[in-house]
Amino acid sequence: MAGRLDAGPDAGQEVRLPAVPLGVFSAAGGYVEQAVRELALTLLPATAPAVHRARQILGADGLADLQHQFCDLAEHAADYMPLRDIVARELAAAAGGGLASTDVYVRLPAECARTSVALTQLLDAAERLSAAGLLAVPPPDPRVSAFRRWYLAEIHRQLSDGGRPPPAATGRAPAGHEGHRGWSGLDPGELSQPGGELPTADRFRTGQVRRSALAH
Repeated sequence: MAGRLDAGPDAGQEVRLPAVPLGVFSAAGGYVEQAVRELALTLLPATAPAVHRARQILGADGLADLQHQFCDLAEHAADYMPLRDIVARELAAAAGGGLASTDVYVRLPAECARTSVALTQLLDAAERLSAAGLLAVPPPDPRVSAFRRWYLAEIHRQLSDGGRPPPAATGRAPAGHEGHRGWSGLDPGELSQPGGELPTADRFRTGQVRRSALAH
């Protein structure tokens, strides 16, 4: 069963995300929190042995981009949090009501058009490091990764398009996501990582990350 939730009544631009699957959203958020923590532990300080290995995996430019994005996330966490925390709070209420998925109508600040892209790039790099075994957290289920990319790309598209409603071809979650079609036989534990709650701005700030710490 799906339901509609309206979140974020304050100033901002409306973004409409149909049939967001609660379990998959939670699993994606769990990976974000663990990956950010692991990046801080693994790539700080810049002299850590893992930095050389990360450079081999991502390339010098790729590692530099990841370091820049990580510093931006740590220093401007409040610009990233609307991507997740408002929606997560409302989805938690939907889960309490027994819903498996719900339509989300949320107002997001214009800055999320930028941070959605930056977070996508950071998490794509983190997943490559996870897959290579450099991060302790394993990579998420590919279906969770596909949902996360769609979710952030749709936020970017709608904010960049001036809030136009999503076209049928791109505005729906990837096949197997909408309405939990194709997910009904899965144990949520298959998709979830430990600690699946979404990160908050305070959690990002507790790392006390500074740009100088990641300098080459």
